[in-house]
Amino acid sequence: MSGREGAGARPRHAVLAWPGMEADGVLSAVAFTDPGGAGPGWHRGLPSAGLTLIIGTVDPFLVGGGTDGPPSTQQSLPSLVGGLQRTGAWTRRQGVWAGVHLGLDPLAGRRLLGMPAAELAPGRHGHTTVAADAVLPDELSRLAEQLATRPSATADLIAGWVRGRPAAPSPRPEVAAACRLICRRGGRVRIGDVARHVHLSPRQLRSLVRAELGVGPKHLARLARFERAAAQVGAGGRRTLAEVAHATGHADLAHLDAEWRDLVGCSPTTWLASERRNVQA
Repeated sequence: MSGREGAGARPRHAVLAWPGMEADGVLSAVAFTDPGGAGPGWHRGLPSAGLTLIIGTVDPFLVGGGTDGPPSTQQSLPSLVGGLQRTGAWTRRQGVWAGVHLGLDPLAGRRLLGMPAAELAPGRHGHTTVAADAVLPDELSRLAEQLATRPSATADLIAGWVRGRPAAPSPRPEVAAACRLICRRGGRVRIGDVARHVHLSPRQLRSLVRAELGVGPKHLARLARFERAAAQVGAGGRRTLAEVAHATGHADLAHLDAEWRDLVGCSPTTWLASERRNVQA
């Protein structure tokens, strides 16, 4: 789709999958095309318990810092990568948004990105988004070109790239086991119980997880809990926000609302109103 095709057209999202995708370290993969008919407003991307890699195939993305404040200095990035954040990220359309959005297992950072997730840790402002070409020089631009010229083969191209990454040291097994337990429980687990499960003291667990991911186990649990709530908020349906709060371990709707304001910069209701076009797609 060209940048002029279908002004006002809805964005197109296609979920990608291949056998063994999660074992490859890819938690989610979505190909997207948004011609930008809704105007060039700022978009609040949500934090998650995984790493983010967005490979652009048409126009660059404008990135404006963390959503805990107003959009700030803009970076124009053809592709981007982000670690486990403390806030959402401001992005802005310029021209056509198109490419592939990958959610990566943070424990696979060493292999897929060539570095532990801790090297993408958020700064004091809570958010770090960098040019993917700086992390993966040369090969990302080649992959983006292949995706642009062979859109029907997107899933195969991504799977081939993922499986072609060089071997890298694995995280310590205690760290891997702890992180998987936290995420599998959607963040609803006591960190002391996690430490006992992997035969570490809470202090050792905090130190080792932070060294690997850039955030401690408590914040990882917070992100996992938020990610599960955000999926239910975005899915819509008959479930009320109060029911989402209860189902995802928040004391009540007020606590869910406060969590969104802290991590995203607005309430879930406000986010839904501004992002409805993308969510519906």
